[in-house]
Amino acid sequence: MRRLAHIGAGLAILAQLALGTPALAQSARDAAGLASTALSAPTQSKHFARTGGFSIVSRVKADFGAGLGATATGGTFGMTQRIAHTNLTGCELTSVAPLFSHWAPAAGVESNTSQDLMIKVAIEPKGTVTDQATNPPLYVQGRGLEVFTLSRRGSLIVDEVPVSVAAGATFYERTGVTTATAASGTIPRSQIARGGTAMWGENTGEGANANDSVLFNNVTNNTVAGYTSSLMLGRCVSGKIAPSIIGIGDSISVGSHDYIPNGLGWVARALAGWPGGQLGIAGEKERDTLTARGFMARMPIARFATAILDEYGTNDINAADSLATVKASILASALRFQRQGQAFIKATILPYTTSTNGWFDVAGQTVTGNEAVRAAVNSWLRDTSANGFVAQANAQVASIPSAGRAYVVDPAAGVEVDASGALTLNGGFWMAAPGGILDSGTATGGSTSSVISTAKAYGVNALRGYVVHTTGGTAAGQICVVAYNTATVITCSNSMPLSPDATTTFRIYRGLAVDGLHPATEGHARAAAAAKPAIDKIMSLPIGFNLDMPRLPANDNEAERLAA
Repeated sequence: MRRLAHIGAGLAILAQLALGTPALAQSARDAAGLASTALSAPTQSKHFARTGGFSIVSRVKADFGAGLGATATGGTFGMTQRIAHTNLTGCELTSVAPLFSHWAPAAGVESNTSQDLMIKVAIEPKGTVTDQATNPPLYVQGRGLEVFTLSRRGSLIVDEVPVSVAAGATFYERTGVTTATAASGTIPRSQIARGGTAMWGENTGEGANANDSVLFNNVTNNTVAGYTSSLMLGRCVSGKIAPSIIGIGDSISVGSHDYIPNGLGWVARALAGWPGGQLGIAGEKERDTLTARGFMARMPIARFATAILDEYGTNDINAADSLATVKASILASALRFQRQGQAFIKATILPYTTSTNGWFDVAGQTVTGNEAVRAAVNSWLRDTSANGFVAQANAQVASIPSAGRAYVVDPAAGVEVDASGALTLNGGFWMAAPGGILDSGTATGGSTSSVISTAKAYGVNALRGYVVHTTGGTAAGQICVVAYNTATVITCSNSMPLSPDATTTFRIYRGLAVDGLHPATEGHARAAAAAKPAIDKIMSLPIGFNLDMPRLPANDNEAERLAA
């Protein structure tokens, strides 16, 4: 098999070879000058009782906290997404297979839409429409059908696409979706980083519109929000499973208020470079995921990761759960994944304070009434004795063969200070804005989502991720996290209660927190920097990884559902 620097002309050839008889296929390979290693024929879609030898291939930047997307007209593929996948496995792939799921967050828990979905998908080479004239896309089938149906809260691995993808190579997935009946309905939506430089855009070198095509009779396929596969799976030529990691958690985990392009929160930043994804839901509690249906649609996705990063805890504590209850929820979550052979990495919980001056400094902050529980949970997580989380979590699975191990990473250590401003474990406060005030001025107008100052001449998007704090006049005391800006108009990622006017004064700085609960971009970056070295070390450990190990159902109820 030819090793491709990126998927190109060989993609369609390899697919055709796999469909022939073994003798004819081998003869064609020899004629084409390809290596003699045979590709497996595409397999039918599987339920998720086991991984089937699949590795997670890429890390798609997605925020499922976006919930439901636009309304689709049944049977009409009016919404198409094209996203990049880079092979991060470190191995050469012999096939790829997108995994699709049908769920959406609602009111802080896992939910679904009102209708089944109709999906069609193609794998494309990296290149423009002109390139695709000579390197055509390869249509992918689900259950042998080019247009396939996915039921609510269902999951499906489409039929494998036999193709050689070198380590580090990039290819594209183009997915079209609509509702399965003639009636209009909403579709699940994710915020994805893709071609272009819009708010969540990722500059792939191809531009925002260079790859519009008529593949699905849709030329508006570069919108930011849309439906894509939940994971891109593949098979390593070695037959082993490559390390991968999926993040779970609440609104902090899905990147609320991290608005530097490609940021999407401290979890995504800390997991960068490893295949995987994110399955968090804004507003969700750890204990919510432990109910009968709390994680049902996401478990078939999460089971393909070799490790899980758990960010939950803030909402449990703020709901007045006791220390014992929070610890029990964390241990139950650890058990669910460790018993499947997955490493379980628990993150410490970030501070929660109020502030009288926009979290500009420590002096204006006051810790919340639940601080004692948060500090106690973090102390338990950091405790390396038999009384600590790691020892207790590992003791739960001591008798289970090939169980995963528990670990702790400490993002709070990168953002938390004491009353004097010194970095301190369980200090209780957010770090003051580094660098002080960047700029200040008087607004000439604005709205609940913008601040306008015609006297300014900012560089376009130079303020992304910074905090604007209104300090006087109308709308004083409000926070605007900069999503993007022009020379004179700052657009906020959040909504402010009041609109600035010509009396409103403001200042701009690199604040770590938005509301005392959620990090701003600076807070996300520092939390990620504190956690990433430990995550990279854990993911590099040989024990428990690169093993072609079956993933067992999390519980008997799930086993029955998956076997159905």
